[in-house]
Amino acid sequence: MSARARIIIWEYTAERVLEHPFLGIGADSTPTMKAKAKTSTPDQPKGFVIRRTTGQHAHNLFLQSWYELGVLGVILAALAGAAVALRILLLPAAAQPYGAASFTMVAVIALLPGACGRSG
Repeated sequence: MSARARIIIWEYTAERVLEHPFLGIGADSTPTMKAKAKTSTPDQPKGFVIRRTTGQHAHNLFLQSWYELGVLGVILAALAGAAVALRILLLPAAAQPYGAASFTMVAVIALLPGACGRSG
């Protein structure tokens, strides 16, 4: 049930990204948008385990960044990630595989539900 709910949240949030793709809705604005949505009744199609909503957050750091910060935020996050990844090349040769593995795991964890720093 939880995984299905996350996919619904991702799908709905991805649709909402297209409403403000360049500058986003504002940092940490998803809870505010959810509160506004409570005044209207979101639809819950047959077979959906939850209503179509963004939830308190997108349960995916990359999607959340794009939704709240827009393309500008995504570019800044990508530059920060690239800077960290390129820094791995400055490690001693024996440590580089461990640095690459650590970087990859952090990126994967950021994709998982609840990785945005909030519970749920």
